[in-house]
Amino acid sequence: MANSFSNYIVYVDESGDANLTSIRQDYPVLSLAFCIFNKREYSRKIISSFSEFKFCYWGHDAIVLHEAEVRKNWSEKYGNLVDPEVYEIFLADLKTLINQTDFHIIASVIHKSRLKSKYLYPTDPYALAVLFSMELLLKWLVAKGEAGKTVHVIFESRSTREDGELSLAFHRIINDFDKIKFVPFFARKSANHTGLQIADLIARPIGLSIIRPHQPNRTHAIIRRKFIGNSPKVFPEDS
Repeated sequence: MANSFSNYIVYVDESGDANLTSIRQDYPVLSLAFCIFNKREYSRKIISSFSEFKFCYWGHDAIVLHEAEVRKNWSEKYGNLVDPEVYEIFLADLKTLINQTDFHIIASVIHKSRLKSKYLYPTDPYALAVLFSMELLLKWLVAKGEAGKTVHVIFESRSTREDGELSLAFHRIINDFDKIKFVPFFARKSANHTGLQIADLIARPIGLSIIRPHQPNRTHAIIRRKFIGNSPKVFPEDS
């Protein structure tokens, strides 16, 4: 097979948005998390371990873990966690599960307030985050012997317009990447991909670690060892 599939698959999700017109002062960043899984590990262990976790708390695995709902515990589907003691045990079990899950992280955090003040015509924050993350992903995969292979990058679908804009930006970025064939794919949150849920769960803690570096952040402390290279990439850096 001239261009075989890679041993790795990548799932991507973000925390925050790319809006530069109205920037939230409490969360002025776009945090983008690339979660890289070995396919054998992912298919044989990771999917089943997350299904078992869901069976334990819901009795089925159709639930889609969503960081905002987990954090605020406001959704009806999390009604079984209203007991504070049960909720704390649930959070501890979830953090343990993420800690024990074998995957790598490349993250880019775009500080939108700095970007807007530094550049007269700033580049789209989402496109910037994808560019920085893809550059490091390419380097890491080549070092892993994946040159010449096809790597699928699964993004959480946002809207038809946003997906179209990202697809164009993605193909512009990879136009100069001749060592690996990257293929983007857009999937809805409701598709219940374990990889997308993991990316969703870690994107906000990564962003918070940049906004409030001295604030306790248990999730970030757990995932820190999974970062590849000089990640997360923060742009622009604090001057």
